Amino acid sequence: MAAGVTHELNQPLAALTTLADNARRFIERDKPEAAAENLDHIARVAQRMGRIVAQLKTFSRKSGDVLVPVDVADAIDNALLLVESKRQAADVTVTVRHGAPGLTVKADITRLEQVIVNLAVNAIDAMEGAAARELSIDTRIAAGEGIICLRDTGGGIDPQVWPHLFEPFFTTKPIGKGLGLGLAISRLIAESLHGSLSAANDDGGGACFELRLPLARGEF
Repeated sequence: MAAGVTHELNQPLAALTTLADNARRFIERDKPEAAAENLDHIARVAQRMGRIVAQLKTFSRKSGDVLVPVDVADAIDNALLLVESKRQAADVTVTVRHGAPGLTVKADITRLEQVIVNLAVNAIDAMEGAAARELSIDTRIAAGEGIICLRDTGGGIDPQVWPHLFEPFFTTKPIGKGLGLGLAISRLIAESLHGSLSAANDDGGGACFELRLPLARGEF
């Protein structure tokens, strides 16, 4: 549980540091409106951290929480805000394409954001040293499910890693770079939302992670 708390709060804490530094610089440059906007972001991130702590119990027992319609585009935007400083430092280009505009799924927005953050962080790390560093996030609808797919241009998933990919504490990252909890937690969250998380190597190179969740309404 302690490792889980560390992992899930790491990205929001990094975002808070960046946002606070930016707000200070805006104040020094006499740009109160920009500073106020950053402070609003800080408040939202802090509230999200509170929800994460409250929901860590879902990792040790099946959640009985009521799921509600969640706008997928909003969840993706919020998640990308949390990884923005890491994206910039890694010089990664992010492209978001909505094949189903207005897509809503039955979920919890905080837990959905957690999955997207975890997958985006893994994708960014996987592209370290790559000639092309591009993260593509696509959404679509198929068989009554909303699908979010994240593709990177890294080296793909090594065949020896496949059997352990979603195991807790399994990681190929150097010591200090990761706890090996991101994918394990993400799959657990997906299942708690009555969905699934799968992985594959993309034909064009890199890896693809596909999150499937029930649609909020109707069958397509």
